[in-house]
Amino acid sequence: MSRCNPLLCTPAQFYNLIGNRFRLKPNEFDPGLVSDVTHVGTGCAMRVTDLPYDAYVGEVAVTRSGDVTPSIGAHDQRLELTGTPTATFSAQLQIVATGYFRYSLDSGVSWYGPFPTKPTTINGVKIEFLGTFTIGEILTISAVGPARAVATVYNIANPIGQQGTGSVIPSGQVSRAHRIAIVMSSNAGEFYYSVNGGAAVGPVTGTTTIPGTGITLTFDPGAGPTFYYPGDYWIISTRGSWAFDVAPIVLLNRPEQTGLRLAFDGPGLVAGDSYTFSTTAPPDLLEMLISASAEMMAFLRARYRNQYLLSWDNSVSINTGRIMAETLYDRKGMNWKEDRATYTKMAALARDWAEKVGKKRMHPEINAQPLPGVLAPRVVPQEDPARISDGPFGDRTELTIGWVRF
Repeated sequence: MSRCNPLLCTPAQFYNLIGNRFRLKPNEFDPGLVSDVTHVGTGCAMRVTDLPYDAYVGEVAVTRSGDVTPSIGAHDQRLELTGTPTATFSAQLQIVATGYFRYSLDSGVSWYGPFPTKPTTINGVKIEFLGTFTIGEILTISAVGPARAVATVYNIANPIGQQGTGSVIPSGQVSRAHRIAIVMSSNAGEFYYSVNGGAAVGPVTGTTTIPGTGITLTFDPGAGPTFYYPGDYWIISTRGSWAFDVAPIVLLNRPEQTGLRLAFDGPGLVAGDSYTFSTTAPPDLLEMLISASAEMMAFLRARYRNQYLLSWDNSVSINTGRIMAETLYDRKGMNWKEDRATYTKMAALARDWAEKVGKKRMHPEINAQPLPGVLAPRVVPQEDPARISDGPFGDRTELTIGWVRF
């Protein structure tokens, strides 16, 4: 199969866009693999469990020290402390007059109050005064709150039919969703990239930080002897970073479902620690989607001949998944007498849609470019999607220099 065929519907897209309709579960396929977690720092260990929907690179950064289970420390029995701490703190409570107190969170440097000795809440901990106190007396309380962390997950669509051993590893926290296409040039070590379907940047070499995204791309050549081929390309996407309070088990389902859980072995997490991991896609599901993508591209090549598809809207991914429906249900062993008509019709409608796109009768949002080796800017006629040129004003063709946007 040609390396020029992109994976038009990834396993993650399939699960998140149309998987619910098929009532699929990851355990119905050969499982993807989860790597060991690389931990940098002194806090507790983290594990990644369950079955991944797709190939991911994930990183978790601890931004606030704390525990997986908040707790209240030992204290004077004349105080009753209840509630769940929202932060780690140590407080001094000083009785300043009969029925009044003040408190400090910085060892007496600054004080809040005075307040009546009535139930008071500090950082989620409710304090009740039960005994008799002496004016000037200082009591100390402490609590450990939940750690805070930020998770970033990158979905990796590797080159189809890749023959080299090289890989691209993204990293960095991001504030919003991004989709990056990376294309290896015919010149060794050089590549081009496009962000969110935009204009080409390159050629560039080595570790690259993409301006305005927070994403760094690191190239790992692998064992060789051939590392990269001209025409190898990756689609790397992320839905953004997600901040959360750490618990013993965290479902990694934001901003999209991944099928994974993070298990923190506790008790202590330390700000500045980081955890990284990777997964592979379910191999049989990936194989079916590669085949469906090739079939979809057979229709689209009529329109996008000798060009790379850098980005496409969900309609392309959804219809690619629908083409796969017949193979999918054959793989699952469904009752064909009951389901064949429904899913055969679904696949037929998807093929009809793809044929219309190839013949320029339908116009999904697709951004394409010339193949590597023809990456230099060139003048290319751009079709008028609205078909205005077919009207009374006669033929009108726009010229676009560089990567072609359809």
